[in-house]
Amino acid sequence: MAGERQVKPTRRSTASAAVSERRRTPRRRLEAAVEVRLCGLEFSPTDAVHGSLLNASHLGLACRVTGEQLDRVMRFGKVLRVAFQLAGDSWGFNLLGRLANMTPASSPDEIVLGLEFLEEGNPPAEVERFRKALEQAGTEEG
Repeated sequence: MAGERQVKPTRRSTASAAVSERRRTPRRRLEAAVEVRLCGLEFSPTDAVHGSLLNASHLGLACRVTGEQLDRVMRFGKVLRVAFQLAGDSWGFNLLGRLANMTPASSPDEIVLGLEFLEEGNPPAEVERFRKALEQAGTEEG
């Protein structure tokens, strides 16, 4: 259809897809809905893309966004500011992450984004606080 965006998974090959499917740490599915705001470092927070957090680990997260917002985060490998607040946490989190993959969601106008938190650029104390908050916030996925 005219004007409809075609999104293809960003994985490069079957072999690398198998490797990228291995998770280094278990992810947690959160009990309460969590909004995620993604913003490129070159944009102001008012230009943020809003999505729904699907699952997370202290190393990264997956979120669902609408396709119409993708122009602001589309580039694979792009560094983004990732802001969200877990239930029971009064401070919220503001971490740097890299867009690692994009996968079509079950709804044709939505995309699932996978983000890896950067090892450098995120304060270790903030990453540890996030890890501890995750333990309280949801259930472990298989």
